[in-house]
Parts: sequence; C-alpha cells; structure tokens
Amino acid sequence: MLPEQRREAILEYIKIHKNVAGGELARHFRVTEETIRKDLIALNDRGFIMRTFGGAFLRDDYDPPLAQRTIANLKEKEAIARKAAEYIGYGDCVVLDAGSTVIELAKKLRENLELVALTNSLEIINVLSGREGISVISSGGTLMAKSMSFCGSLAEYSLTSYNIQKAFISAIGVSLEEGVMESNERQALFKRKVVELAKEVTVLVDHTKFGKMAHETVCRLDRVRRIVTDGGIDPNVLSLYREAGAEVVIADN
Repeated sequence: MLPEQRREAILEYIKIHKNVAGGELARHFRVTEETIRKDLIALNDRGFIMRTFGGAFLRDDYDPPLAQRTIANLKEKEAIARKAAEYIGYGDCVVLDAGSTVIELAKKLRENLELVALTNSLEIINVLSGREGISVISSGGTLMAKSMSFCGSLAEYSLTSYNIQKAFISAIGVSLEEGVMESNERQALFKRKVVELAKEVTVLVDHTKFGKMAHETVCRLDRVRRIVTDGGIDPNVLSLYREAGAEVVIADN
C-alpha cells in the first residue's frame, strides 16, 4: 500500500473509532509505529486530525477543502448530477447546497427553466450566474473558506422567505440508523433548515458515502424523498435500503 493510500485508510479508520493509539494503527495496518507516527504527522499537518501523546483523534471541525472534494469520484458525481437534473422542472424553486456533487448538478442544469435557485455555495453562484432563465439567489451569511460556502444564522434565516419546492443536498455519510450525516456543525445546521422548509428533499451521494459515519445528523431517511447514487453501490447495501423503504435511484455512468 502506498503512503497516501495508507493515510486515506488511516483517516477512515479514525473517523470510525474517533480516538486511536499509534500501536493499534501499526498492528491494524501491519507497519511500524514510526511509519504510523509519520502518517499521523502528515494528517495532522493537513488539518484532518489532532495528534495526541501516542495516538490521534478526529478533529470536530474536519471538513475537506472544496478542491479536494471536487476531484474525488468525479465521474460518479457527474453521473449522479445528470440523473438528479431530471427531477428539476420548469418554474421550480430549489435549494442547492454547497456539496461537490450538487455543484456538478448546477453545471448540468438547462437554461430557460424559469428556475429560482437558492444556494449557499459561492461556486454554484459563479456556475449559474450567466445562465438564461435561472434566477440565482445567495443565502448570504458567513463565508467558510474551505468549502467556499455561506453558513450561519443569516444564511438559515434567508431561506424562510421562499416557497421551496425541492432541495438537493449532499452528505458526508448515510446510514439506515443515523440517516443523512455531516461532519461540520455549521453545514449541518444550514442543511437542517433546508430540510425543514423544503417540500421534497433529494440526497446526492456517491457509493462511498453509504455506511460512513459523522457526528452530526441532518435528518432521518424518512424525511428524504430519494437518494441518487452511482452504480458502484454494493448490491447488498442497496437491497437493505430498499427493503427499509428508501428510494435509491442508480445513475448510469
């Protein structure tokens, strides 16, 4: 396993176990404790974790930068976005959050839909700014540089003036037990307000997000109209969600 691959795996391990010892990681990944120490230093320097004496724990404010999220599983995200665009019709009033897959959805929207698009994403504002027939409304709020998104009470309050028909949101993780999850508290608060106000909620997640855990639950799955994902989802996982009553739509690559 290459160092970068191992570090990604270590980060996933820490996300699940929250607080880990270096010796535990060395045994799990079958490398020396010195190798683990270097891996933890690298992850700490990138802001993903906090090192402790002999181990590490996940930062409460862990939120990968937008540039990093945008390139991860890009083909899958583009397929999901194309499928999700089918659920947006003429004259809709929609909310688009700041997730990287939702940004891809914004790129796929047709012109002249007479669409009202509310968003807290600076990137989506830029994407849609030149589109004919799409009115773009910024939520305003406090700009979060990592995600290039607006959050806070002003962003949440701005949504209350609109009759939101459809919302398209992303997630750090999805599970049958915990529902739709976020790792950043401010993003989670904004998304909760979106879910509260929207008549219909569609969650856009690639197959890697199923079963991933994060410490903030946005909503339970019974509040979600559908989940759009890619064909990489494990068939057994797909069956479990559908048996539980969740509508999971598979996007063609």
